[in-house]
Amino acid sequence: MATGNFSKVNAKNYYVIYGTYKDENGEDVQRECWDFDDLREFIREDGRETKLFTEKSDGWVDRDAQELCCESYDTHFGKSDFLTDTRIVRTIIMRNGYYEGGNLDWEIEIESPDGCNFKLSEYDSLEDLIEDYMRSIRDYVERWGADYGWNIGTYKIQKKNIEKWLKNIIENEEEICEKFCKENCEDVYVVSARFSNGETWYSKVS
Repeated sequence: MATGNFSKVNAKNYYVIYGTYKDENGEDVQRECWDFDDLREFIREDGRETKLFTEKSDGWVDRDAQELCCESYDTHFGKSDFLTDTRIVRTIIMRNGYYEGGNLDWEIEIESPDGCNFKLSEYDSLEDLIEDYMRSIRDYVERWGADYGWNIGTYKIQKKNIEKWLKNIIENEEEICEKFCKENCEDVYVVSARFSNGETWYSKVS
């Protein structure tokens, strides 16, 4: 069976990096492994210069996908800095093409006050992630809320506001990642056709 060349998890499009480049004579030259190493460092440097992804990351998501750079920060809802103290981590990933080249993808991870981690890639929808996050907040309020003037009643009153707060944060993170990938790839592609045998056709986004 055939296999599509590019793969992605969270990115809206395929942010492609070609397996070849044009030399000074206009000839196609195959990129070697050190060329991709240079590209990875270039993208990391852009993350530092733009201050959008200031932390270098080189862990492997799997054998075909390597983290490049990330950014993390702490935030909280309203004045509830203990009960909703949340860490946000956004990460840029380079995925190897099945046949050649590669493409950029991204991950967003949320850590709730009780240390639970929620990765967007592990959910079918943003709403499902937020639902699990809210369960962890409820459990945290049940254990510690009384010390901070909260109870389950307070949680229920604020639930929709906290959900909206977190949704806005994640959607903003998605926009940052999408824009960064687009600015650091060589072309943007979408799937134009996918056949039952796995063969996939791509087309450029105008």
